[in-house]
Amino acid sequence: MKLYLVPVLLVLGGCSGSNVSSSTGNSENTSISANTIISKTKEFFKAKHKSMNIEMPVSVLINEAAKDWVQDQNIKFSMPFSFNENSCNFNDEVRKEFNLVRGSKNDSLYDLMLKNKQELAEYAQSHELTSNLKTKVQTINNILALKDTNYLCARSFLINSTAPIGGWVGGVHVNNANVDFAQSIYQTALISNAIQTQVITRLSDVSSWESDRVVKNKINEIINEIVDSKDYEKILLSSIHAAHTPQYTLNFAGSTNPVEFSVDGEYAVYGSGNGISTQKSGVAWFGNNTISSKKYTLYVDSVEVASMKKSKNTDSTGSTGSENSNSNSATVSH
Repeated sequence: MKLYLVPVLLVLGGCSGSNVSSSTGNSENTSISANTIISKTKEFFKAKHKSMNIEMPVSVLINEAAKDWVQDQNIKFSMPFSFNENSCNFNDEVRKEFNLVRGSKNDSLYDLMLKNKQELAEYAQSHELTSNLKTKVQTINNILALKDTNYLCARSFLINSTAPIGGWVGGVHVNNANVDFAQSIYQTALISNAIQTQVITRLSDVSSWESDRVVKNKINEIINEIVDSKDYEKILLSSIHAAHTPQYTLNFAGSTNPVEFSVDGEYAVYGSGNGISTQKSGVAWFGNNTISSKKYTLYVDSVEVASMKKSKNTDSTGSTGSENSNSNSATVSH
């Protein structure tokens, strides 16, 4: 097996003793100065209830959670759709498994970022960095600051699984570029399906959640757990073996999908504007909200009626205040 790597693109007044005031609008406030200190607050009414739920496919939330995490880390990173040029395919475990000598063509993402950082530092000694290069430096530093670059790699495969695919990269004929492209698409489907399956099994409840933000935070916690437990490395190694060894039959005859091919006559793989989808033995297996041949749906509270409350207080130096307020808010989580 030949695996090699080239750098990825970072994409990357009044009378004394009294005071009376009033105001009208959404709230009403009245305060009267007195000589005693009494303070009481009563909350007469407070309510919060669901008035509507919305259904959300779990696969959509998993991919949105991955995108949110990358954005929160202030990382601008674009994983290439290439099996042999993807630095996320190379780490110490992969090198050991395939007996690879560490080198420029099989740098891990961390190794590559170190090299890019050094190159940009040398360049900055004699040149003024453009805003684009400054962004790359920031991204590099943020990637290197991660506890494990696999946090980013795992999520990048998930993100790529829903990236639009417009067609074959090497034209309508079989060549190394198209085979490499097919391998990358197939591997991305395998890894994304495996990660999403594990996320589903680790979610304590997939029936109803307070908001999409709550469930996405939980999903990101689970993805980190998958990486920390080394389960992600097992998924990665398995995907490399599976994507490198089979027979690919590329379809250039024309279909409803810009990219279509089969793998060992078992998997049918499709790339389109909706991302990647697969069928296994004729059954929808991954993509289009399907995870390991199943569809999972969350019910998320989408509308909240906030609260309506009234409070009254008397202050001993004294002031007596009465306040009524009504507020209603509707929030749709998506």
